[in-house]
Amino acid sequence: ETAAQNKERLQNCKESFAVYEGDLVSLLNIYRQYEVYREQDTDWAKRHLLNAKLLDRAMKVKQQLGMYLSKFSLPEESCGSEVARLQRLACASLFLNAARRLPNGSYRLCRAIDEARAPHARFQLHYDSVLAKVAGHASADFVVFAEAQGTGDQAMLLHNTR
Repeated sequence: ETAAQNKERLQNCKESFAVYEGDLVSLLNIYRQYEVYREQDTDWAKRHLLNAKLLDRAMKVKQQLGMYLSKFSLPEESCGSEVARLQRLACASLFLNAARRLPNGSYRLCRAIDEARAPHARFQLHYDSVLAKVAGHASADFVVFAEAQGTGDQAMLLHNTR
């Protein structure tokens, strides 16, 4: 395969997992599909250009978290297919990383910051974010993000959820 074909294949794989709700839900969907297919189709991750070792590590972390819940007699719950429940959880846990879309398409943190001292006060969605590419849908008015990345005079939001 040529470099252009590889790039197109990678883009197609990314798009096949992308969901309207954003990056965190897309990543959860990838993980859940890996759980289902890893035993019966050992090449599933490779075929979808995913790192199976990294997904296996995520499974181990999930098992460790389950052991901690059990140790402290806490119930283990799942949102199942209730995406809104997962979005509420992301918003509750990442509330300090909430941002609102401005008329020019950039995002600004919802919490008060000293813009004169902050290295970046306005953000763009990272070009690899699902929300930057969801065709046929309006941009998200509000997002929560797990990571921000600054490069020079530009700042990007990564791992976003509506």
